[in-house]
Amino acid sequence: MFCKNCGKEVSQEANFCKNCGDSTKELIVESLNSTNKSVVSEKKLVPELTEDGISKYRGIHGWLIVVVLGLFITTGYVGFQFLDIFFGSVQYGENTGLFVYDFLSMGSVTVLSIYVIYLFFTKKRKFPKYYISLLILLMVVNIITLIVVSSYSVTGSDLAEYSNNAGRATVQAIVWGLYATKSRRVKATFVEN
Repeated sequence: MFCKNCGKEVSQEANFCKNCGDSTKELIVESLNSTNKSVVSEKKLVPELTEDGISKYRGIHGWLIVVVLGLFITTGYVGFQFLDIFFGSVQYGENTGLFVYDFLSMGSVTVLSIYVIYLFFTKKRKFPKYYISLLILLMVVNIITLIVVSSYSVTGSDLAEYSNNAGRATVQAIVWGLYATKSRRVKATFVEN
């Protein structure tokens, strides 16, 4: 059978086209008949989306507004922390390892979040993949930070704050990662190469 979106051959068991990522459960071109015209069948597992149906999902609306707000807040917050490493109140003293960790973690999150914002507004097809990468990076940085901070004998409300940050980043990575992979709006909006 062939993908209805790009025309490439797709296996019978595939849920998505390996070439363009489009769902194979909506309209599927099963074969070419003897006159080279497409034979189309419908599968009712997912409701059919016509061009009009797809267009209602295109654009930055709905939950994507929350995504872009979160991207701006994350970029601003982490960017401020990155600048605080050099100009702020953080005193590293003899602990250059902690300085290097903060520099690399905050720097990489800042750069990646700026790139993800660029992908978002240019509606690039790569946006969901890089957005999920950013969520995972934030989760990993928060978990490593929790481990590092707990090794410095930090206790009480400070440790609880780092623990909450790690838990929040993990939940956000799961929820928004699933949204980025499953949402029809994401699939219909981020289509540019």
